Amino acid sequence: MGDGGSQFLGFTVGVLAVLLTQNEALPFSAALPLLLLGLPILDTLTVITIRLREGRSPFSADKNHLHHRLLGRGFEHFEAVAVIYLLQGVLFLLAWQLRFHSDVAILAVFVGFAATLLLALFAAERRGWQWHGLGEFRLGTTRVGEILLRLKQPRRMPRWTAIVEMGCILLYFAGVAIAVGPVGRDIGWLAVALCTVLGLAILQRSELPGIAAVTQGALYVAVVMAVYLDHVAADLPELFEYAKLAIFPVLTLAVVLRLRLSRERRFEVTPLDLLVIFVALALPNLPGLRGAPSNLGLSVAKLVVLFYALEMLAGHSARTKAWLWRSGAVFLAVVLAVRGLVRGL
Repeated sequence: MGDGGSQFLGFTVGVLAVLLTQNEALPFSAALPLLLLGLPILDTLTVITIRLREGRSPFSADKNHLHHRLLGRGFEHFEAVAVIYLLQGVLFLLAWQLRFHSDVAILAVFVGFAATLLLALFAAERRGWQWHGLGEFRLGTTRVGEILLRLKQPRRMPRWTAIVEMGCILLYFAGVAIAVGPVGRDIGWLAVALCTVLGLAILQRSELPGIAAVTQGALYVAVVMAVYLDHVAADLPELFEYAKLAIFPVLTLAVVLRLRLSRERRFEVTPLDLLVIFVALALPNLPGLRGAPSNLGLSVAKLVVLFYALEMLAGHSARTKAWLWRSGAVFLAVVLAVRGLVRGL
C-alpha cells in the first residue's frame, strides 16, 4: 500500500470516528476519537515534535515512527505490527469502557497512556534493551519446560498442531450435527451437491488437475454452513455450548502456534489478517449497530479461525487432506442433506 491507499484509509477512519462520536443524538463523549485513533495521533505528534526540535520540516521522512523504533529494539516486522495493533486494541477497549464519561476523563486517560508508552520507549532506547523473541526464553529444567521445548522443535510442531486442529474441526462438525435440528430444503440440495464433489474427490485414485481447488472450495462452503447453522440455531444443548467454549480457544491457540513457531512458510498471517480478525470481533459490537445479532462478531471470528485451520491442514499432508474431505462429506450427507431433504418432502 502506498501513500494514496494509506491516506484514503486514514481519512475514512477519521470520518467514521467523527460520525460515531460527534452526534448530538448519541450520548457519547466528543473526546472519544482521542482513544479510537489514539496511536496514530500519538505517533504523528511524536514524529512532528522530533523533527521540529531537530530543525527539520515536519513533513520530512525519517525513522522515528513507532514501527521503526520497535524494529530498532529487535522486533521482527510482524511482531512490531502486532504490538501496535495490541496497543491500539487496548485504546479501543478503553474507549468502549469510557464512552459515557466526561471529555476531561478521556483526555486524562489518553495523556496517561501516551506518557507511559513514550517513557517506556525512551527507557528501552536509553538502556539499549533488545527483544530476543519467544524462542530465547529459558523454560528451565522442569518437566513442563522440557515438554514445551520438545513441542517447539520444528519437526514436531506441524504434527501436533495439525492433530489439535483436526480434532477441533471434527468435534465442531459432530457438535453441529448432533445439536442442529431440521434445515431448509434449499440447504439440503446444496449439501447434496457439495457432498457429491467431496465424494468424487475421495473415490478418485489420482488427483485430477483443478480438483483440489474445487474440493477445498466445497469444504470451505461446508464450514460456512456449519457456522451459519450454529449461529441461527436456538436453544442449543448446554453441553454443546460448553464444548464450543473449549474448542475455539484451543483451535485458535493451535493456529497461532503453528504460524509463529513452525518453520513452514507456505501460509502466513499478515498484518491485514490481524485487522480482519479484529474488525470481525469489534464491528458487530459497535454502539451504532444495535440491529446486528449479538453473536455475529463471534460467528465471523469462528469462520476466520476455521478457514486458517483448513488452509493449514490442506497443505499438511495428503492423508490429512483426505480426512478433511471425509469429515466434510459425512457432515453434509448425514446432517444437512438427510435432514434438509426429509423436511422438504
